[in-house]
Amino acid sequence: MKQVCILGNGQLGRMLRQAGEPLGIAVWPVGLEADPEAVPFQQSVITAEIERWPETALTRELARHPAFVNRDVFPIIADRLTQKAAVRQAGPRHRAVAAAGG
Repeated sequence: MKQVCILGNGQLGRMLRQAGEPLGIAVWPVGLEADPEAVPFQQSVITAEIERWPETALTRELARHPAFVNRDVFPIIADRLTQKAAVRQAGPRHRAVAAAGG
């Protein structure tokens, strides 16, 4: 059975776990404060359901793991300005819109 560890154990992680079961994929939503020893990430693909996370023993361990398939993207998408710059560089047109009343 393939395994995927997802940093963040919110609703999306739980939905992915449920969706993975019939496909033969074990999805492990992992809370930010989880003990790294209790997370089965050695044989897993790693991703995240959240854009920002605090630095903990677990996040340090997962962030440098070679199976964290999209780790280079998270520093870009965590900040809306760098996220929009990356989208602009990729090609689609958009423009910033000020919030109402601000």
